[in-house]
Amino acid sequence: MTRQKALREQYLFTCKCLRCIKAGQSDDIQESAILEGYHCKNNRCDGFLLRDADNIGFICQLCGLVRSKDEIKAIASEIKSLSDMATPTSPQRVYPGFHPLLGLQYYTCGKLEWLLGDTENAVESLTNAVDILRITHGTTSPFMKELFLKLDEARAEASYKLSSKQDE
Repeated sequence: MTRQKALREQYLFTCKCLRCIKAGQSDDIQESAILEGYHCKNNRCDGFLLRDADNIGFICQLCGLVRSKDEIKAIASEIKSLSDMATPTSPQRVYPGFHPLLGLQYYTCGKLEWLLGDTENAVESLTNAVDILRITHGTTSPFMKELFLKLDEARAEASYKLSSKQDE
């Protein structure tokens, strides 16, 4: 994604700074190569890669070693997959074990799962919510009393569904 496109999508404006104006020119390509970190595959060379004139791949500006486009794409893909794995995607990775927001996330998921008919997962989510929110909200608040009732109802429904499956 180009800098201009990213700015337009995120901030709804078109930048007219010097860097954006020279986008795609050789100066910009060289600067981007440095900023993007395309490094020569020769470990003893401190050069950076520039796109070659034939657009076949990238060539080191110091030693002349060439990296193909496919090789660069494979490296970029590997970096992206590693980055995706390192990125926290679930609240459990973001919040400590007994954070109230984590408990509320479980509560919300449990309600939605139950509404969608996924009673087994709803029971699991509501149980996790109770385990956390019991510590953060106590056991006597109206909210917690409602949560205990929801969990009991979900457990009863899950038990009923399980027994009706066994009868068939």
